[in-house]
Amino acid sequence: MLSNHYIKHIFPSSELEKLKTLVILLDFYIDFIDSHIKEEPITTTIPYSLEKLYKSEATLILFGVYKGIPISNKTKIISINKINGTIMVNANNYQLIASKFQKEIYLLDIKTNKTFKAYVKDILPYKKILILSDIKEIKRNILKRNYIRVQPKEDIKAIISINNHNFYGKIYDLSVKGVSIISEESLPININDIVNVKFKLFTTKETIFNFSAELRSISKYDNFYRYHFYFEPTPAEEVELERYITRREKEIIFELTEYLNNEFIEL
Repeated sequence: MLSNHYIKHIFPSSELEKLKTLVILLDFYIDFIDSHIKEEPITTTIPYSLEKLYKSEATLILFGVYKGIPISNKTKIISINKINGTIMVNANNYQLIASKFQKEIYLLDIKTNKTFKAYVKDILPYKKILILSDIKEIKRNILKRNYIRVQPKEDIKAIISINNHNFYGKIYDLSVKGVSIISEESLPININDIVNVKFKLFTTKETIFNFSAELRSISKYDNFYRYHFYFEPTPAEEVELERYITRREKEIIFELTEYLNNEFIEL
């Protein structure tokens, strides 16, 4: 589909930039398809409570995250395939794009307080449909986040000081009350330990942040360890953090809009 669309522009003009665009897009889709082929659903059983919502034609909230920015819209379950353990749901264009990068997604029913975690198995862009698999009912508190987190556009180095020893990593995402840092090292630290976390951001000026931070959780991210810290900024620090986060929100939304223009309108 991509080849057919771009070849008519590339062949007559032989423009190098359009050829580069084609290669980049094809490479992206090959990686995307390959990741889907390799991952098999863990469970093929549709939760009974989700079946009931489907039969009652309930309106649900489809919730995902793109680079820390939450994206949600109202949806309905279009169909259920009990053999494959998949469902089809409506999605808006932002959800379609976000699902290419973040396959984990949630369905929420406000009336019954039910929450379901699923993974995006396939995307049907022109029908604005997502096919979801590995669907499980979970407790709502897993989704709770008090503050918007954003992923930096650039690499931001961070220093974690533990018992007067410095360990180095980079920021994975950031909020006004916390930061997660990825590191190749397994740090000598336990949950609820208080350490010193230092990093700098540039908003209207370069600001160095130096927090006494509490370790809330540790998770694996590819070949790295991801450490999630909570801190309490001063009012002045909070203003600078909010400026950075607001700017990144706008950049990420603009990026999503660009993907929409390039991938759905042109094709």
